Amino acid sequence: MLEISFDGIWAIDAQLRTRFVNRRMAKMLGYTCEEMAGRNLLEFMFPEDVPAEQAAIARRRRGISEEFEIRYRRKDKTELWARVTTAPIFDERGEFEGVVGIHS
Repeated sequence: MLEISFDGIWAIDAQLRTRFVNRRMAKMLGYTCEEMAGRNLLEFMFPEDVPAEQAAIARRRRGISEEFEIRYRRKDKTELWARVTTAPIFDERGEFEGVVGIHS
């Protein structure tokens, strides 16, 4: 079901490494899923946007979900603006494991 979604789905781990990306999200950024696997989320950001993204990740670590617009840097270096809904992921002990985002 995740692969047939019209939305881009991206999950990162606690170290911000890509753990899952569906084909739609990869295509939105101009990559293949294989090219994105294991790469740090911040590699897909413009340098001036990194501090805001780090602050957003800090809110996820505190358990806060949000919906907002975000700008990514595509493979060809152009901008991609997307609407994203994010949610933190915690393990059964309550330890932060990462974030999942749904992009449209």
